[in-house]
Amino acid sequence: MITKHSKVTYMTDKRLIPPGTPNARTRNPDLTIIRLSEVTDMTGLSRTTIYRRIKEDPEFPKPLKLGKTGVRNAPIGFYQNEVQRWLGKLRDKESQDGC
Repeated sequence: MITKHSKVTYMTDKRLIPPGTPNARTRNPDLTIIRLSEVTDMTGLSRTTIYRRIKEDPEFPKPLKLGKTGVRNAPIGFYQNEVQRWLGKLRDKESQDGC
């Protein structure tokens, strides 16, 4: 979590970041990695459904392992632009089917 004060922005680990410092999201949004919780918020799907889509839906964005490989319950992330692209395809498909 980021907290903004008048002259300094604080991260939850209390590192100081000067205002206006670019972060990964502002530098290159195509490389922004979002966590599973953000994907559930964006899509409205549950964690279980997302894992099912990963296994069964070849169109669903592929997850990135963010922890040690082979470790059960290692954190995963997704490229934000891939999730947005997948949502756009769903929207387009719905609008075509609805016409």
